[in-house]
Amino acid sequence: MKPYQQMSFADAEYANKGKVTRREKFLNQLDGLLPWQAMIDVIEPHYAPGNGRGRKPFALESMLRAHVAQIIYNYSDPGMEDALYEIESLRRFCGIRLEAVPDESTILQFRHLLEKHGLMDQIFQVINQTLGERGLFLKVGTIVDASLIAAPATFAVHADLDTVILQQSSEFQAGELAPLVSIEDVRLAILTK
Repeated sequence: MKPYQQMSFADAEYANKGKVTRREKFLNQLDGLLPWQAMIDVIEPHYAPGNGRGRKPFALESMLRAHVAQIIYNYSDPGMEDALYEIESLRRFCGIRLEAVPDESTILQFRHLLEKHGLMDQIFQVINQTLGERGLFLKVGTIVDASLIAAPATFAVHADLDTVILQQSSEFQAGELAPLVSIEDVRLAILTK
């Protein structure tokens, strides 16, 4: 929420809730982890400034954050619109107020903009460069749960992302293969080196 905007009743109620949810913790971690300004710099030359007539475009950072959340939570365009209406922590992460939620066609048009100009590959490179400086990397694949975890460097990911080779563990012998997760529907994983 921008500092000059008046707090709504929903904002006041949310600010006084007692528990920080897992979703909020995850989104806060993601907020501090990803290089938002570098990603914005990749997209900005292609994003309409909104100087003409008609409705002003949504803030680029808000649309980028909504796009990231859509990928992580595997929402469809209508599902992302619904989630932004229903989930306060998601709106806060995206910097969107309840009074101004982008509709599904706006979300679709933003995704098409990224696809049309091949920006997702560039964004992926920017993310990996920044994460690499922190000893992390992003790998496209499939996992079941999109959670950030601290893992010891003794885990090595097998090439097919189907198993983890445990170098040192009390449960498994060195080099023994153990099931990681069943491979299903989530799009990306952040792993430690």
